[in-house]
Amino acid sequence: MSGPSSPSRRPGLRVGSFGGAPIYLSGGLLIAAVVLAVLVAPGMSDLMTLAPGGGAPILASIAFAVLFLGSVLVHELAHGTVARWCGIEVRAYTLTFWGGHTTFTALDRPGASAAVSAAGPVSNLALAGLGWLVLQAPLPEVAGVILASLVYANVVLAVLNLLPVPPLDGGHLLEAVIWGATGERGRAMVIVGWVGRLLAVLTLGAVVASAVRGAAEIVWSVWLVLIAVVLWTSATRSIRVGRARQAARGFDLRPFLRPAAVMTTEDPLPGQRGEGEGSLGALPPIPWGMSVGLTVVVDGDGAVVGILDADALAAIPPQARAGLTVASVVRRVPSAGVRSLRGADALAEISRALAGGDVAVVTGAHGVLGTVWREDVVRALGDQGAAGR
Repeated sequence: MSGPSSPSRRPGLRVGSFGGAPIYLSGGLLIAAVVLAVLVAPGMSDLMTLAPGGGAPILASIAFAVLFLGSVLVHELAHGTVARWCGIEVRAYTLTFWGGHTTFTALDRPGASAAVSAAGPVSNLALAGLGWLVLQAPLPEVAGVILASLVYANVVLAVLNLLPVPPLDGGHLLEAVIWGATGERGRAMVIVGWVGRLLAVLTLGAVVASAVRGAAEIVWSVWLVLIAVVLWTSATRSIRVGRARQAARGFDLRPFLRPAAVMTTEDPLPGQRGEGEGSLGALPPIPWGMSVGLTVVVDGDGAVVGILDADALAAIPPQARAGLTVASVVRRVPSAGVRSLRGADALAEISRALAGGDVAVVTGAHGVLGTVWREDVVRALGDQGAAGR
């Protein structure tokens, strides 16, 4: 499972969608399937009594690898399904060399984070239980070996994912528990990060100990070293982000908000000759003494489309504006939906939005709150950093 993510280039080949979110297969997935098939091939041969040689074990290994990757996809789809139940938008599902991840707009509540994290391992246990029930019926040997291996693999996948370290589901689950108990997500991320570092060191130590005893297998040793590196990297990132969140607890978005007028894409262009209602003049009056810098454009459902491009509007002579709507002069800009105007979540959300442009529209539960300029935030944070040194 993965957390919030900003839109970026496609992470792989799109093969479909689920619940409106695209499903991608990365280039490393084929490598993972080959490696997995090679690793399980000897075991498949040992399990087969009727056809231990020939091509049967190879075909069984390939079938197992493909079906196991299907189990990983079910795991990710379970994350996304529960996320949608919790009112969280799912952006994409991606299967990679290391398994898979699901990206969301935000996991900003500990209860929702815990539920989404637990969904993946629970789905694998459900698959294992279903497979075990099927195994109670007579099956051809090859099918039985493949299915029994899948049952075992799904149990292992569920158990490993419940280890309390990032980036595994157990790490997110532990983070959610600590977050809910303390009310501080940053502290939870730091604690989970140190647990992850400890497990990474223990994993690497186990590889070294096996090598010293002469009992290490090269393929598994390389695999475990790679896992240790991933665990250490993810744990370090968790600590870094957690400390950043702790430092951002005092962040307040309100001083950066600039008031904005709001128009819809269907409103006629302002400044038309003989215009009446439906222009800027028909908007609710702005409070005395408050200046409005930008005009935010929304669609018929109230979703932010962008801002009114003043330069594009000025390029259209007033006599040529008749019949044109605001949709013709919209400049696309990112938007940030915030649940709170203070704290690390507000800073994280506005930072993600401003990564895609110099200005972002901020929305809340009741619509557009205003606009925020990147230069204002960067300048203020830079001044705070200088004052702290």
